[in-house]
Amino acid sequence: MSITFAQKLERLPHYEAGLHEDAAREAFGAEDIVKLASNESPWGPHAAVAEAIAEAASRLNRYPDQYATRLRRRIAERFEVEPGQVAVGNGSCEILLAAAEALCEPGSEIVFAWPSFSIYPHLAALTGAREIRVPLADGYVHDLDAMLTEITAATQLVVVN
Repeated sequence: MSITFAQKLERLPHYEAGLHEDAAREAFGAEDIVKLASNESPWGPHAAVAEAIAEAASRLNRYPDQYATRLRRRIAERFEVEPGQVAVGNGSCEILLAAAEALCEPGSEIVFAWPSFSIYPHLAALTGAREIRVPLADGYVHDLDAMLTEITAATQLVVVN
């Protein structure tokens, strides 16, 4: 018996991670390096976050609420929407992939600004959708008018972040 991977994975571009701080120090001969990629903060967690993590440590032996009921309710209250209109996940990749898997298939389209978040082309590759890259406007902002003109009957997902 052999295991084969789905052919759609062949369409995925190879991920190129940025240099780790140690590798950057060595490559550039610099000591003061601040990594700006990967959404990593050079300052560590806020004190309130560190306190909340420490407080939650005593409950790590329990499964979390898979529906994030309290969190979704609080967010819904804050933005005056229904909890069913709130999606939460372990980062934006999880939520975007769930949306793409639910909405897109071969023949559909995903519209997004480019260059932007590197996950967007992956969403198209994994679902078989056609990616519609809309160039950023001057100042590196979304060109919403240009994005609007790219929306067709085949468009299933428009990402504006």
